[in-house]
Amino acid sequence: MGAPRSWERPGGLRRALRGCHAIGLTEDGAHAIGRLLGFSTTADVADAAVVLAARSGGQIATGDVDEIAHLLAAANLAEVAILRC
Repeated sequence: MGAPRSWERPGGLRRALRGCHAIGLTEDGAHAIGRLLGFSTTADVADAAVVLAARSGGQIATGDVDEIAHLLAAANLAEVAILRC
């Protein structure tokens, strides 16, 4: 699933990212993603990175609720809310 069409309008992505927490990917982070993917038996690197970047009490907006929920459970991050978009 790609980005929603509304993000293609000028400023759409900027508005969508307000309040988001951006982080860089380090070598340690890449290894953590690999461990989560192995433990969860899934393969989506981007979804795993988003889950590992989630903060307690935070929210993840996604069109793939089932995979994010599976990864959150595998990472023991049940306190992160999932928003369907």
